Amino acid sequence: MRFTIKFLLLVQITLAAIVALGPAKPALACSGFPETIDQILERTQYVVKATVVETDDLSQNYILEAETYIAGGAGPKYFLLALNEPEMVEGILLDVYG
Repeated sequence: MRFTIKFLLLVQITLAAIVALGPAKPALACSGFPETIDQILERTQYVVKATVVETDDLSQNYILEAETYIAGGAGPKYFLLALNEPEMVEGILLDVYG
């Protein structure tokens, strides 16, 4: 029984030393809570119900046709929705990202 207590004490001390003396890693902070719909709408020019008219081969860019304007008043009939910058699309084409 004394051996078991000594062994458990040794394990606890060893684990404490590893935690205390181990390499420190940087703390990663989160960006906080996501924006609410109201916050997004404050900085939005248009809110539309739209249909996809055309897309590129990688589905990274879309041409949308506005059906209904929900907010922002009247605007253009067609929109370009670009999901990624041209450099990112080129990287996808070259299979840089695996």
